[in-house]
Order: sequence, then C-alpha cells, then structure tokens
Amino acid sequence: MKNRAYFPVKSILAKSCLVFSCLGLSFASGITLAGNSVDYVYANVVDSQPMYETEYINEPQQHCWQEERQVRQPQSHTGTILGGIVGAAVGNELGHGHSNKNVGAVAGALLGASIGRDVSVRNGSRYAYRQVEQCEQVNRRREKSYITGYQVTYRYQGELYSTQMARDPGRRIKLRVEVSPVDDD
Repeated sequence: MKNRAYFPVKSILAKSCLVFSCLGLSFASGITLAGNSVDYVYANVVDSQPMYETEYINEPQQHCWQEERQVRQPQSHTGTILGGIVGAAVGNELGHGHSNKNVGAVAGALLGASIGRDVSVRNGSRYAYRQVEQCEQVNRRREKSYITGYQVTYRYQGELYSTQMARDPGRRIKLRVEVSPVDDD
C-alpha cells in the first residue's frame, strides 16, 4: 500500500487552461498561476475497522456468606428463681414452730437458689450454634473498551491507501489532492 496521493497533471492543466481561456481569470477553483493547485476528490472505502482501547476498572463489592458459629446464649435465671421459691417454702416449714421462722425461710431461699442455679448450668449449655452472616469487601476487575478511531483503507486511482481517522467515513472518503511543481536542478 502506498501512503501518497497524486493527481493526474494533464487533467489539472487541461482544466486550468480551459478556465483561464474561457474566463480570462488569473486563478479559479483552487488553481493559481503560482504553480500550486488544490482539488478535492472522493475515493471508495475498501475497509474501515474500529480501533479499541481497553481500560481496566476495579469496582469494590461486598461479598457475604452464611457461616455456622458458636455463640454464647443468654443465661436463664429460671432455675435460680424456682430453687429460691422451693427453698423458701421448705425453710418456712422447717422453721414452723420456732421463733426464727423467717430466718429459716431466708436461709432456705438462698440455699434453694444456689442449688437451682447449679442444676441449670449443668443441664443447659451456655453456647449454641447459629448461622451468622459474614461479609468482606473485595475488588472486582472489569474491562471497559471504547473506540478511539478507525483504520480506513481506500482505493484511489487503482492504488490502495491506508489512514487513521477519528470517525468512520462511510462508503466514500474525501481527499485533498495538492499538486505543486518541483524545481529539478
């Protein structure tokens, strides 16, 4: 593929002579007497491929799961209370007929509460197993691609040319053709 553009000199000279002779102008449609000429033509696009750039983005996300954990159970005071009531009743009955009836009831309540607490602790577990939600933050890597331009191949006067453009030109591409003389010494 060639990266140069050229325009047939004979065609330009013929056009300029016709314009100059018919209109009597010193310059017309981009052609000057100073020897430089610019013209615009269209060429057929053979291929146009988008060019991509990829960007990697880290996105923080929360990841959660269920996990079985041993947790401390709240302690029940039912055994202690029940033992105190039973102990007070027994102490009251034992102290019936004595002058220290109230002292027996109090002593029985304290002893019964202590026994009730000990029985509750031995028979019941202080720990239980429960499902607990656990979470942690993790980074997920994501790709984002976007078009940065187009690699365009076009045919001009039987030759293939390639260029990069910001936009897709479609089926045709506009070319600026410039002809200027070269002084060969």
